Amino acid sequence: MFYLYATTRSLVQVVDTINLQYRTRKGRRWAKSTMETILGNPIYAGKVSFNNQVFDGTHKAIIPYDLFCALGQLKKVRSHTQRTVDRVFTLKGLLTCAMCGSALTPFWVQKKNGKKIFYYRCISTSLYKSRCPLGQFNADRIECVFQAKAATDSR
Repeated sequence: MFYLYATTRSLVQVVDTINLQYRTRKGRRWAKSTMETILGNPIYAGKVSFNNQVFDGTHKAIIPYDLFCALGQLKKVRSHTQRTVDRVFTLKGLLTCAMCGSALTPFWVQKKNGKKIFYYRCISTSLYKSRCPLGQFNADRIECVFQAKAATDSR
């Protein structure tokens, strides 16, 4: 897994490859965040982390420490800055997918012209690449539908 990440430079490819052969103890697919945690853990390089300091461990390393450091540098280069958007998703946490039952979570894309488009996306599509048939919905449209329905029901 460590060498695969070093050669592909893609966490998604590592997760996809691992999920072809292995499952978690509960029989689930590995998540990208779990792989990121594993790749960043110095324990695999024979080190122990304590109080934001790294010490030599008493256990045998399964990867060279220089590979671990190189992966850390690669991760820094490839990491994205957290971007926020000043928009309230009024239905956040309330919607579920009618096809698979997963949560619909808010997300957005920014077009080349700078315009942001907001969506609610089925989380199974983004986490597991299952390509749920429903996929995503335009947030403005779905929120308007709910507001109209709430207005007619309140009369």
